[in-house]
Amino acid sequence: MERKLFTKNNSSVSIKESQLRSGFIMKTNRIKKTVLAVTLAASMAIPTATLSTAMTAQAASNVPFCADTDNNGAVNIQEDQIYVSRSYYEARSNTISTEITHEVNDLYLDDALFVKSKDNITLQPLARYVLSFIVSGDNLSESDLKGMKLTFVFLTKDNKKIMKIEPSKLEARGKDSYYVSYDFTAYGESVYFYSSYIENLNLNCSSASLTSTLDNDDYYLIEARPADGEKLFIRIKIDESISWNKMEEWAKRNCIYANSLSATTGVKLDTLYMDFDYSDCPYHAISNNKKINGNLDKYGYVAFNEYASQDVRDQIALGRNSITWVEMHEMAHSYACYTSSNFEKNYLFWNSNGTFDEYLTNARGITAIQNCDNLRNTEIVFETVGYSGKYNTMANDVYTHNLNDYKFEFASDLSYFPWEQLEEYFAATSDNDPDLIESKLVAKKINEFIGMDVPLSKNYLKFSNTIRKLMKLNNNGVYDESKFNRFMIEYFSKDLIKGLVKELKFDQEKV
Repeated sequence: MERKLFTKNNSSVSIKESQLRSGFIMKTNRIKKTVLAVTLAASMAIPTATLSTAMTAQAASNVPFCADTDNNGAVNIQEDQIYVSRSYYEARSNTISTEITHEVNDLYLDDALFVKSKDNITLQPLARYVLSFIVSGDNLSESDLKGMKLTFVFLTKDNKKIMKIEPSKLEARGKDSYYVSYDFTAYGESVYFYSSYIENLNLNCSSASLTSTLDNDDYYLIEARPADGEKLFIRIKIDESISWNKMEEWAKRNCIYANSLSATTGVKLDTLYMDFDYSDCPYHAISNNKKINGNLDKYGYVAFNEYASQDVRDQIALGRNSITWVEMHEMAHSYACYTSSNFEKNYLFWNSNGTFDEYLTNARGITAIQNCDNLRNTEIVFETVGYSGKYNTMANDVYTHNLNDYKFEFASDLSYFPWEQLEEYFAATSDNDPDLIESKLVAKKINEFIGMDVPLSKNYLKFSNTIRKLMKLNNNGVYDESKFNRFMIEYFSKDLIKGLVKELKFDQEKV
């Protein structure tokens, strides 16, 4: 069996699996990795790959990549059409051409100057870099530069993400001269930058330096690329105790899950970025598609802190057909939270307690798992309590370990709905508008049910719309006011709904 190793110039060499296992190309150090890859490419004279294995497989088959091919109500994903590759993050230290200008983005200042890159700079997705330069000017002071933010414009093939970054280091380098550096993560495949304006007409900055950070040495860049569908870019720590076969199967399984989420929700992200050991992660893990695309119409992003990342690696090392709860949860978020989907538009909201998607995302993930024939035997591992189970029991079983947690209780209650109803609910393809008269009627019925007079705010109507849609799906697509109380008692409870209203502070919102 052979694998592909991609070199810096994107040429490829085939390496036997036995060589990989024996450590033939295992990570040693920066120079050795690069020299080895280039030497192999030259000596074996393998041409640059232009057609992936996945694409070739699809061309040879008329079977669609992701479809209900056996008419059982769940999608089947052709695993042989998913190509998984890995590469090392390259050692990089090169000069970037810059220019000094009065004009940036149609803003012209005749009494100030900007520093900007001349060209787009190619990056490796999710790599860490330091951009630095020496800037000088007559009577230039530290205060002139302290607030100098750089605007980084990260580019994917059809989108861009703009981020403003403050200096990570500022040091004097002789009279009127300063060293300035910026730490950043590559949230795209290329970037250009420009500074905020500097009020010094004698400003000089002839070039910048782009250097990859040392910790890149410890990580793989894994790409799981299907012939047609959602692909993954994954940054994950190299662990020589974990065979590549196990890592490859894990990446493929996550790609299958992402594509089932896409099929279930109708959300097309094109690419989901998975960033492990993310030090700036404020929680156990996060989903934030805005990291990659401010327009929210494509591209997703999830990050895991060091503890969540270790939990994932522990599961990969076992070689089981499993997915951790934290992966299931955050990836499910990315297919509703921060997207331009119907579901996000009609059911989700933000208030001081965050988004209601926290109460729905576990059910969405489990629904996507059961809605895919490839995943129905996958174990969902809840790392915190050491519990694992299949899709058909997991939501309720996990809730027993998290009593008095409304998020888990709501997801547990949703698991009592028939799967086809949840699939239709999360797809949100019709009859979802929270401004419907029915939604207002349901909001009033909820008030009556819980004995509160909650204002009919926009957020409360979105929440009520969730209940309205679930009730209609459970009643052959018809809202029947006479059956409302029975529905609420059967699937939820007065205490649960009242607790949600208070926890989400609907009772404090104004109309």
